[in-house]
Parts: sequence; structure tokens; C-alpha cells
Amino acid sequence: MTLLIPAFSNIGKATSLGMAGNQVVNLLNLARANSTSKNAMTAVVVLSNATSDNHLRVLTVMELTPSADGSPLSSTNWKQVAKWEELRPGVVISPDYAFKGTGTNESGDPDTATNKLSPPLPSDFTYQNKSVNLSLCPSLVFLPNGSLFSGTTTPIRLMEGFFPRGSTTPTYTHTNNYFHVTVIPATGRTKVDRP
Repeated sequence: MTLLIPAFSNIGKATSLGMAGNQVVNLLNLARANSTSKNAMTAVVVLSNATSDNHLRVLTVMELTPSADGSPLSSTNWKQVAKWEELRPGVVISPDYAFKGTGTNESGDPDTATNKLSPPLPSDFTYQNKSVNLSLCPSLVFLPNGSLFSGTTTPIRLMEGFFPRGSTTPTYTHTNNYFHVTVIPATGRTKVDRP
């Protein structure tokens, strides 16, 4: 019995990681489908706020909707089209693989969709009655044809762990177990890799 308890505990953690990974894949597929069906830019955004227990653990989908009066687009044209989804406890998105493309922007920094996005995502969005600057959060933007706005292969890796409050550096409980998703730039389709 003593030998079985740790084994079952590890199975439970692996199941949580798999379920969280599938949750992220489903949100990416939802965003891609939304972009092609509505002919609209659609973004998957990961909440990034080190003072929150939900740092790199909560995601949503945003859609760029045209202005009713035909006025120029601004950050207020981004509308939330999916509820906030929280990853299972004990699972975080690795900051090293949080929607960062493999290219670089004009400044030589790692390329993310928000580096060049115009109009930018809202800077005064609300999550749990708190203001959040989504333009500073990791995001992945799909064009109306389903391809990626960044034009670069984009990895997302989920790991077992947590972020100590106020820290942007995660504490991983198992470094050899992960759920790795790659988003292909030309098609926006996902590819999953597990150890």
C-alpha cells in the first residue's frame, strides 16, 4: 500500500497536466475557428500579473470587431468572446514558452503577437474586478484565414508547478513532465508533444 500511494499521486498530477493542456488546445482551436468563421482577428490571451495567484494560469479569447459607425479601429474594438478559463491547480504555463514566437521584433526582442499588433489589446480590461493591461499579457493572434499574425512557430508549454506570490519565476514540482503545444504559423493548427 505504501508503494501505491505515490504512484497514484503521480498519475493524478499527470492527469491534471493533460487536462490543462487539452484545455489550452481547445481554446486555441476555438480562437482559430472563430477567426475563420467570422473573418475576424482573434486572440488567445494569458493573464500575466505576478501579484495574482492566477499569473500565467488564466486564459480568454478576444475578437477584433469592426466599429458600427465605420470609425477607425482602436483597442476598444477588442471584445471578449469566451469566458476566462483557469488551468487546473498545480499547472502553470512556463514563461519561457508563453506564446513566444521564434523570431525577433524590430528591437531584437523575442517576437510575440503583441509586439506589432494594431490596434493593441485593451489596457484597461477587467478580471475579477481588477484592471488588467491585456496589451502587456502574452497573446497569440489568429488572422481571418486562420494563420498566425506573428508569422512564427509558437510554442506553449504547461508544467507542473506554481508561481510564488509576487514572482514571475515559477517553482516546478516536476521538470521532466510537461505538455508542449506548437502552433504552426501558416495554418494555425496545433501539434502536441508529451514526454
